[in-house]
Amino acid sequence: MGFDYVYLIKTTLYTCFYISLQPIIVVMAIIGIILYFLAAKYALYFWCQRPKPSSSFLYNILNRILLLSFLAYVIGNITWTYIACVS
Repeated sequence: MGFDYVYLIKTTLYTCFYISLQPIIVVMAIIGIILYFLAAKYALYFWCQRPKPSSSFLYNILNRILLLSFLAYVIGNITWTYIACVS
């Protein structure tokens, strides 16, 4: 169950990190998340069984990671601004 969330967390953190470099990444990330949702929904309805409910521990950890994704945005913004100033 946790592997399903890895893609969403990875996409969110990479988007927050690289958004100041290329703003179109937000649109591509949203399209990617929607496509992932549709593929997972298709697999769930036609190939898989009902998923086992995950624990509240997993929910709390993923919620904290997503709430701290603004740090990835700040670090990315500082990194790309510094690289632009140095170049």
